[in-house]
Amino acid sequence: MTEFYGMKDLSPNSFFELAERISKDEQVALKFMRTKSNGGWKKNGKLKSCNEKCRDNLYCSLTNSVNVDAKKCLGLNHFDL
Repeated sequence: MTEFYGMKDLSPNSFFELAERISKDEQVALKFMRTKSNGGWKKNGKLKSCNEKCRDNLYCSLTNSVNVDAKKCLGLNHFDL
């Protein structure tokens, strides 16, 4: 994983740095999306883009382990009624 994503180690700080790279770099986000589900995020056989909203979703889900906090990160209400 360190080599694949260019991480210095597997520390929490390195994973946070990866999340920040994902939020800013579409190519890193696409690489992550393609591998996180073993290609399961494909559309018509190939994932072609991950816009700012897509990258924000990835960043917030990677940096928050509690769903309410991830929603807060995205600026959403934590209750969906």
